[in-house]
Amino acid sequence: MPIWAYIGGGALLMGLLGGWTVRDWKADADLKKAQDALIIMKDKMQAKVDLKSEEYEQWRSEIEPSKIETRNTVREIYRDREIPAQCAVPDDAVGLLEAVRATTNSAATGQPIPTVSGGPANSSPID
Repeated sequence: MPIWAYIGGGALLMGLLGGWTVRDWKADADLKKAQDALIIMKDKMQAKVDLKSEEYEQWRSEIEPSKIETRNTVREIYRDREIPAQCAVPDDAVGLLEAVRATTNSAATGQPIPTVSGGPANSSPID
């Protein structure tokens, strides 16, 4: 093989490697440009969310006194009202609700869960 073939092959190989390297740099630059655009977009969207959050918190702080006032008014109206007997919760249901409350609170605090004992006083097993 003539020496010109080796020189040509070497130049071709160097040209391919050089082109590959330049293309890799271009791809890195394009990726960096896309990342910068996404960061700018994310910052704009976060600013919108922050603005809405501030508006919500301001609205919430403005209505909180009226919520408390409404709650207190309802308490005052119904404080001295008699509850008719037909509206009262049966004793068995109160006991069951108390047991479930204790179980839930124990589970939420990581304490041992007490067993719910009994049930309705007048219950009979199903045959």
